[in-house]
Amino acid sequence: MAEMKENFSKGLKVLGGKYLLRVTDDHLCAYLVPTDEKVGPPDAEAMAQLKEFLKTKGIVFGLLEDPVWEEERLVLARGKPPENGKDAFLEWFVKYAPEEAGDKPRVDLRERGLIRCVKEGQKIAKLHPPTPGIPGRDIFGQEIPPRPGQELTVKTNEWVAFNPEDHVFYARKAGVLKVLPNQIAIEPEFFLNGDLNWDTGNIRFYGDKLSLSGDVKRGFRLEAEASTVEILGNVEDETRIFVKGNLLIGGLLHGETSQLYCTGDARIGAIEYAKVKVDQNLVVTDYVLQANLKVGKDLICTEGIGAIVGGKVEAGGSILVQMLGSRANVPTLVKAGFLRDLIRRIEEIKAKLTLLEEQKIPLIRSLRAALPLIKAGQLPEEKIKVYEKIKEKLAQLLAQENALLKEEEELLDRYAQIIKNKIVKVKKTVFAGVKIQIGLKTFTVAQDLPGGVFHILHHQIKFSPFNR
Repeated sequence: MAEMKENFSKGLKVLGGKYLLRVTDDHLCAYLVPTDEKVGPPDAEAMAQLKEFLKTKGIVFGLLEDPVWEEERLVLARGKPPENGKDAFLEWFVKYAPEEAGDKPRVDLRERGLIRCVKEGQKIAKLHPPTPGIPGRDIFGQEIPPRPGQELTVKTNEWVAFNPEDHVFYARKAGVLKVLPNQIAIEPEFFLNGDLNWDTGNIRFYGDKLSLSGDVKRGFRLEAEASTVEILGNVEDETRIFVKGNLLIGGLLHGETSQLYCTGDARIGAIEYAKVKVDQNLVVTDYVLQANLKVGKDLICTEGIGAIVGGKVEAGGSILVQMLGSRANVPTLVKAGFLRDLIRRIEEIKAKLTLLEEQKIPLIRSLRAALPLIKAGQLPEEKIKVYEKIKEKLAQLLAQENALLKEEEELLDRYAQIIKNKIVKVKKTVFAGVKIQIGLKTFTVAQDLPGGVFHILHHQIKFSPFNR
């Protein structure tokens, strides 16, 4: 074979010396080169003799039925090169890095996606193993082994699981996804040292705790599902804050178009003009100015200035403050024991009872008008049938009315039990212009009052000052 390779490297004279037979170093191609540029292509008989000659030299694989001219050589046989194996790789189910600016047009430039989170149980990536490749064969019939694909070792932290059955990495816990070369990690707690702004983009966080050392800048959005969310700075106008968990805002929440919703307890430094909904308790550590607050349980504003001035405040529980209103007699509406769903249902019942009453009146009038005629036997047969239908319709309305009255009575009794311990407690001053509502009862403050407690007594709101 060595002698054969040597001859092929120099070229073997064939077909009367008119051509040199050569083989490429990788043994994947055999070809003829004319020894003289005037030599024409071999005829069919010469080609048949040549094929038999090639077999005697061990060239048995990839012989071409019709040789092909390529540049200045005539290719007689081609081997099959090996197909190298593919390296192992990760197929990502989540985008862990921001897209480049030129990838596609963006509608909202605030959606940068720099902080990528995953939920518990979410698929992160699938590890595709390397492939062995497919062997090739040279023109001498020898197998050419392929290069197998390389393995990929992926390191993970304790919050990333790997299922060997489907080769998928899963999130053991919600948190921020961090991807380094050959490493996947999840951080359930995330600290952002700075502001939420154009550099970070909007944030959607899933995990245990999110801490933000700076402000939420104008127009940005923060959405989080976490035990605790901390914003140590301020929250500016036109922002949207949604927290499924507990929330702390160290500074000021400001802006008529700012909206905040928290499903847990919230503690906020101060609130100006914003719309705030908190499902549990809300503590304000300074003041509330011209805001719209809806609190599921208690509202406490007794630190710092401790004032609620202007706007509308609703709390399902009690309200505790230092001051209500202002010396300028700014209209301020404060509602304690305000269970929105229960009140809404009571109001719906009252509206339905009013409608039923309106529907009953013409029916009752018709029956009263027909009754004397029936007693005198003067009502025609066809009118009697109409009379019976009116009676039937009135009976249906009365049945609906009785059911609604019973439900209303039960709801009012239940509501009375709920609100009997609900109070509005003011430590210092209640200014004129304030309207207090506890349950369905209302108390309008016509002149400044000292500190005291508003509570329900004998189905009315009573004010009990502290100095008595």
